[in-house]
Amino acid sequence: MVNEQEIYITKNGKLVAKLVPPTRDKVEIAKSLFGILPADSDLEAAKKERFEA
Repeated sequence: MVNEQEIYITKNGKLVAKLVPPTRDKVEIAKSLFGILPADSDLEAAKKERFEA
């Protein structure tokens, strides 16, 4: 299915992952990650929240 369209995975209504075709340009994918995390994000708190859910 991912070869035909992008697949979005959500948790409690929030986007947590996006599956894209394996042939997609890897540089484009890496560029899309910039700016996702807020500057004041706490990675340790995010890890703790993820594993407690």
